[in-house]
Amino acid sequence: MTSEQYQSLLQNLAGVAGHADSSALLNHGRLAIDGVSVVLEHNADYNKELLQVRLLLGALPGDQHDIECALLEVNYMNRGNCVFSLYPKSDNVVVAMNLSLGSSMTAQDLWQELSGAVQSGMLMWQDLIAKPASFQQENSIARN
Repeated sequence: MTSEQYQSLLQNLAGVAGHADSSALLNHGRLAIDGVSVVLEHNADYNKELLQVRLLLGALPGDQHDIECALLEVNYMNRGNCVFSLYPKSDNVVVAMNLSLGSSMTAQDLWQELSGAVQSGMLMWQDLIAKPASFQQENSIARN
């Protein structure tokens, strides 16, 4: 997907998402889905068929050790499909993932992919902060 095609896709995505003002999406790749901040980054010079998506999930709670361990384990188990990290100079957890952009991808297709990623990311995040130690146990049992 060329940069021009990507810009057109974003313009259409703004309409699908119900954003009257598409400037934040077009200029900075930012939108919100179900209250989750989403940042899209497309670098056609690097890989024109790849879209990096970052979801800002929320801040780490006070007792962080179990959650940090669970996040690292999730990163290991996902093997690069999605990566949890911290937003620079904050305790805000971000999940980054790559989506494949086909030349025939429509704004509706992208909206469905992004909405699904937000729902999955938020469910995983809510499970992690609710019970990080049991999340680790459940995931280690599931992979054995």
